[in-house]
Amino acid sequence: MFGWLYPLVEFNGTWSTTSFSSDLQQRLGFIDFGRFDNVGSLLTVAPGVNAVIVRDKLELGVSYETPIWSAHNFNYNGVLVKMILRF
Repeated sequence: MFGWLYPLVEFNGTWSTTSFSSDLQQRLGFIDFGRFDNVGSLLTVAPGVNAVIVRDKLELGVSYETPIWSAHNFNYNGVLVKMILRF
């Protein structure tokens, strides 16, 4: 679009078949939020755009990510903002 704006759609997935042991010792100065156990699947979609500001030098992008399917009704919203500087 316009030679400098590029739409994108990305699908990401993760599949876990077994749980893992998180019996690690707590490091000094860190906060313990408890165990994280996940057995199941998650599929997300991330639509966004990239914009070339300076050709072959500077690119900016933004995308919004949300689950479209999860095994345990896991829900979140995320925004990714990126800047690529080539030299």
